[in-house]
Amino acid sequence: MWRLQLLLIIILVVRGTDVVKRVEVRSEEIFRSRPFVLRFVRRQHAVRAEFQEIVMASDANVMNQELDTVNGRARLLDKAKQTGGMPGLEWTARAAHWLLRIPLAALIWQYGMQKFPSALTNPGDFGVPAFLYTLNAFAEVLGVIALIVGGVVQTWRPRNAWISLGGDLLTRSAGFALTAAVGGVIVFFHLNTLTLNSPHLMYFGLAAYFLLRGNTIGVDRAGR
Repeated sequence: MWRLQLLLIIILVVRGTDVVKRVEVRSEEIFRSRPFVLRFVRRQHAVRAEFQEIVMASDANVMNQELDTVNGRARLLDKAKQTGGMPGLEWTARAAHWLLRIPLAALIWQYGMQKFPSALTNPGDFGVPAFLYTLNAFAEVLGVIALIVGGVVQTWRPRNAWISLGGDLLTRSAGFALTAAVGGVIVFFHLNTLTLNSPHLMYFGLAAYFLLRGNTIGVDRAGR
């Protein structure tokens, strides 16, 4: 019985191989007799290969975009670690210090200009030594000018280290002059009536702030 089964299997295998060979021979005959069939098949293979290339290129572009996104986030995170602030808002550091400079400069400028020309003609008529009154007037006016020029340098942020140092020196000098001027006004005119809500305390605090910080306001940890 098993011999018969083995014989049938051999016959089927041989028969199947013969059928496959006949199909291949017939396909070659068709391709040779009908060239357009061969061209069609080749065209289909070409289209399929082109489609696969497009798919692979699209996948590569998507991967590159995702990689760029990840790298961009990593760069933002590194920049945030360096600056200690929110990424993308570094430009605010160039403008934020003006919110302190301009109000202080406007108020002190007004007080300083009110002292002229009396600071030159009759400085001793206000209950203050003439020298101190004149010095206070010039300190207020020149201090405001130095404060504004130092702010311009702070906003400009030049690459020249000497110019940056000069801007910082101007801001600190302005802070010193205005601190002394406001302090003198408090001592001679408002010491007995000074309260916590006195505006002169605010002027004194802002001037002292610029004296102590200079142009380091808004500068990140990397020194930019």
